[in-house]
Amino acid sequence: MKCRRPFYNSKVRMLLHCLRCHECRRDRAVESAVANTIRQVRATNPPPAPTDLHAKLRLSVAYEPTRRAPKVALTLGTCAILFAFVLFFQNGTGGRRHETIISNGSGDHVSRSDDGSAIPAKVEHAKPGVKSGLQVFPKRHGSPVVARNQFVVRPKAREDELVYLNPGRYGTTFSLTGMPTKTGVQLPAMRDDFVAPPQALFASIGSPEELPEMARDAMEKYKQEAAVVDSRLVHNISLALKHASMKEVCRELSRQTGVRISAGRNVADENATLFVGSRPAREVMREISLVFGFIWDREGEDGAYSYRLKQSTDSLVEEEKLRNDDVTQAIKSLTRRIRSGSSEKADIADLSRLVFSELLPDEMDRLRSGQPVSLGTNPGSNQGMIDPQVSTRLLGAMGGIKLAAESYEGTDDVTDPNAIPFSRMRNPGVNLSLRMKLTEFGGAGLDADIEAYGTTDKFPRAGYGRPVNIGKIDGVAESAIDNAKANAALRHVQGMSKQVDFKPIPTVPLAEQTSDWGRQSSYPRLLQFSSYRDSKELQPPRPYMTSDDFWQSVHEATGRDVVADSFSRLFKLAEFKGQLFDVLSRGCDDMHVRWGSSDGWLIGRSRAYYWQRINEVPKEKLVAWSKQRRQNRDGTLPIEGVIEMSSLDNRQLDAMQVGLTIVNQWHLPEWGIVSRPLWPFGFEPVRPMVRFLGALPPDQLQAILDHKLAVSSVSQANLEIGGLADISRGAVLGVDYVPPGKFYWDPTFEIGKEEVNTDLIVGDTPEAVEDEIHKRYPDRPKGEVTLSDGAFTLIIYDKDQTLTRGDFRFGIGHRGSIGN
Repeated sequence: MKCRRPFYNSKVRMLLHCLRCHECRRDRAVESAVANTIRQVRATNPPPAPTDLHAKLRLSVAYEPTRRAPKVALTLGTCAILFAFVLFFQNGTGGRRHETIISNGSGDHVSRSDDGSAIPAKVEHAKPGVKSGLQVFPKRHGSPVVARNQFVVRPKAREDELVYLNPGRYGTTFSLTGMPTKTGVQLPAMRDDFVAPPQALFASIGSPEELPEMARDAMEKYKQEAAVVDSRLVHNISLALKHASMKEVCRELSRQTGVRISAGRNVADENATLFVGSRPAREVMREISLVFGFIWDREGEDGAYSYRLKQSTDSLVEEEKLRNDDVTQAIKSLTRRIRSGSSEKADIADLSRLVFSELLPDEMDRLRSGQPVSLGTNPGSNQGMIDPQVSTRLLGAMGGIKLAAESYEGTDDVTDPNAIPFSRMRNPGVNLSLRMKLTEFGGAGLDADIEAYGTTDKFPRAGYGRPVNIGKIDGVAESAIDNAKANAALRHVQGMSKQVDFKPIPTVPLAEQTSDWGRQSSYPRLLQFSSYRDSKELQPPRPYMTSDDFWQSVHEATGRDVVADSFSRLFKLAEFKGQLFDVLSRGCDDMHVRWGSSDGWLIGRSRAYYWQRINEVPKEKLVAWSKQRRQNRDGTLPIEGVIEMSSLDNRQLDAMQVGLTIVNQWHLPEWGIVSRPLWPFGFEPVRPMVRFLGALPPDQLQAILDHKLAVSSVSQANLEIGGLADISRGAVLGVDYVPPGKFYWDPTFEIGKEEVNTDLIVGDTPEAVEDEIHKRYPDRPKGEVTLSDGAFTLIIYDKDQTLTRGDFRFGIGHRGSIGN
């Protein structure tokens, strides 16, 4: 960990720190080597006479006569002896290691010494009469990673921003080089302290004499910027924004102040909740910077300045590091748990864990990188071989097949008279494909697809497969938190003992929080494994609310101003009663949010914010899709909207909490067509096919919707997008899209006995669909109507056969079975 030492305004304190810190001693060694090199150069080229600028900059490499060396050595020796006495009386004979306290972004701090070992973090409480708050939020102009103490002293509340702007404050030490005050320049503090200080970067390939002039110009420019005060931002503003994007927040700030304020591209879609009674705009902008770790850039001239909110590259890199650390820890914990739990049982899951525990190092590397690892008994079709004894046990655990008319189905019950165990088949074999998948909040899960097969007298290759969950571990960012313990210093702060009693009013009215779960289709379909309607695991905690609803109720009950982040996630609606401190702690614990308080503000930051940011779907897209759905004549989202949904990143589409919010709060059930977070198999077929439609030019898109697209006219690259590269070039393609909530004809046709009819019959009621079916096909049986939760079917017309992929809108096979 690189030393993040503070800027000391005392040479003695700076020297003491450098004597203790390994990093600083190394830096001093480098500086000494550079100084020696410069002295050698100056021996042949004497430096010019010192100027006033040299004295102001206090350059560490300034020309020093050799006659001062003994005095410097004597001073260093004296300071070292004094430092030894200080260590002895302060920490005992054992001394003290240099420690850096690291925050994981959620407010939890881990102290580590120079050798990397953990040290319990010390809690430094604020002095009496000084407000303090938990530093669980990002630095003003950086990332939320490094903190010196668990509790920090925040600026005192300001009665009037004009008092703060009164000149005459003490200067603050900054550095043009990023080094401590020893090599830095004494510069005044930014009077608009929410604005990022200007960067002073300069270089020269000419003579060394140019550098002092360039440094002087940079210092003067900084002083001019530091002295600027934009009086337009002193005026009070009021805000009441729930789940508003930073683009909307900046637009509202600009409207109320008349100042040009905008959001940069990397923060424009970040959502926030702000409830502000009446505060100066500059104070609101400062709090946004503190809570989110963003920076404000200022441009323009006096009286016409503009402000732009953005996130620094350093902050983005630190968030990526937090995610990588979470993933590494999750994978290690998952691997340790699976290997310690493997046994000699004949259960399929336990046998899969046994296979996992015997993976080679290169296979583990492929698995960690997100690639599947295929093992089996046939070396020609797999990357590795399964131990023969393990494969025999897997075949026994898979059972066999059960004959039914002209087909068969897999079965575990090999005692059935119609069952044929795999162990009695000719050339039996087993394939096992392992895959590791990251969860929504940085956890990891390990799944396997297992296929057993063999040869019988009737079927050259008979077998079946099944998915198996081997293990799963939650992410570090989702672990439980204890706000009451973390914020213990705030319990006795004025106002925290106030009695409050409220029940948040949810954004979605209770009357609209109904559930369609339980209305099953006419037969088990693959879609039911991951449907937001049919899967019990994909239901929100009804009745539900959002964190925005909670913060709004807190603001209305206390009058306190609120700044908090806002993500797509639903929580159990509850009633809150008691002291404000206890209500905040209990409510935020349930929502996995860290809260803090200072200067009358209540601030909230989600513990897993650095994961939720990359999972979030831009609000403007959700608004646009909702508008399209309302304007469509039948009240559903057109297929163009579904295609646009599929263009999002896989992380966004696989985020279960985001999907629950989109389906239940934004009322967009079409999301379930391309988002199936519980899909148990390795390859989910619908999403690639929808993306295939999005890659087609407009004329080919219309042709496939009309069931007239010739495969020969489609590029090979587009076919590979949809996983359709194996289709015959002489085939014709068509697509059927049944929006959620509609009823449709869902028949099964006997192979060789019935003509396959691909008519798409859709209606608002099952009776309407039944009537239309019997008008066209009077001999069809009843009960072939299914309620759609979003069906997307690709139909392949190839020579004399019709095939389907995706959601099987109709079945082709034998009665009681469905196939292709």
